[in-house]
Amino acid sequence: MNQTHPSNTGAAGSDSARLLADAAELHRAGRLLEAERIYRRILHQEPANPDALHLLGLVAKQAGQSEAAVHLLRQAIANGPEVPAYRANLAMMYEEEGRYAEAEREAAGALKLDPGLGSALYCLANAQRAQDRYAEAADTYDRATRVVPDDPALWSNLGATLQTLGRDEQAVAALRRAVVLSPAEAELHSNLGNALLACGLEEEGIREFRESLRLDPGFVTVYANLASALLQTARIDEATVVLRDCLDRFPGGRKALAFLAANDSDDFNRWDAGQSLAVRILVRLIEAAQADKTLNAEDYFIDAMRATLTNPSLDQALIAEAMILPSELYLAEQCDVANPD
Repeated sequence: MNQTHPSNTGAAGSDSARLLADAAELHRAGRLLEAERIYRRILHQEPANPDALHLLGLVAKQAGQSEAAVHLLRQAIANGPEVPAYRANLAMMYEEEGRYAEAEREAAGALKLDPGLGSALYCLANAQRAQDRYAEAADTYDRATRVVPDDPALWSNLGATLQTLGRDEQAVAALRRAVVLSPAEAELHSNLGNALLACGLEEEGIREFRESLRLDPGFVTVYANLASALLQTARIDEATVVLRDCLDRFPGGRKALAFLAANDSDDFNRWDAGQSLAVRILVRLIEAAQADKTLNAEDYFIDAMRATLTNPSLDQALIAEAMILPSELYLAEQCDVANPD
């Protein structure tokens, strides 16, 4: 949302205006070094030119020089007329640095000059949300969507904020709009799926999770969300298939293993998942002990073992086998450094 057009208020003469226009064109084309040279040339002649200061600040930001960028934008605001874009871009820089109170201040300043500036509204809403002022943020996002109705990020953030406020049906409406605007973005389908589940619409939520995974099979958290949704509709076998697929792609997934150890309908697969999980947990504990760190076993491992012990439908011999932990020799083979003590 950074605005790289000159404001037409900072150039003292036609030469500066022409140079600024040329540099801004190079800037928008990604030719930052060439643009920077021209901005500096202008500032050599006119050190207080606010447009050149502003645009050079944006170049500095793109080059990863955040401190220099903030300094240049502050100079632009101090030396030139009150151009909304200067404050809006400074607000976004503050937001990216986690300086939310300062981002809010600058965004509010930009909106005093231009109440309909979409980038300032978006930044203000983000800053309010980051400071846990969700009701204010929802109102500001809503204002922003009226100004920039086709930005999926705005609708997505509005939906997430409404969910936090417990306004689930409104959240679903906002997230549906985000998906319509950007149907190929896996994260948006995942977010909509979660909102649909919160409204009790499990089947629609499941469809959105499946679409998210179709678009991005590497989206790990969606496997767990989809499995959870399938469990809510008593489709344990389908949930098991989802998590097996997850493990095929990501063999180290401990939570997926925990689910299979507690729920897989195949006895061998259930035992194998429990053993694989135990190895991962115990190796992690051994490495923690060797590093003198606190030892904690994850709750999902304990829950999986409890589910096996208390399941009346399981064969007692299987339960006994499931409770046998991997041998010390095998664990030593899995560790980077084996300590005989």
